[in-house]
Amino acid sequence: GGVSVTIDQITRPGAMISGRVTFSDGETADWYVDAAGRLGLNPQKPGYRPSQRDILSFQDELDRVARSQGF
Repeated sequence: GGVSVTIDQITRPGAMISGRVTFSDGETADWYVDAAGRLGLNPQKPGYRPSQRDILSFQDELDRVARSQGF
């Protein structure tokens, strides 16, 4: 499978936009963009680091989903 991204209906406190990502290996993480425009990831599994390929796919998918929802 690929990388899938969702955007929260209610944005987390302190974030401009937030949501969840499922990476190609099935691991999930919460993501957010803070007021300074920095992207952050909080993996569900402590110490998890997605592959570089998944990070790039995540960024592309986040951009696509955000644009489709008017962000």
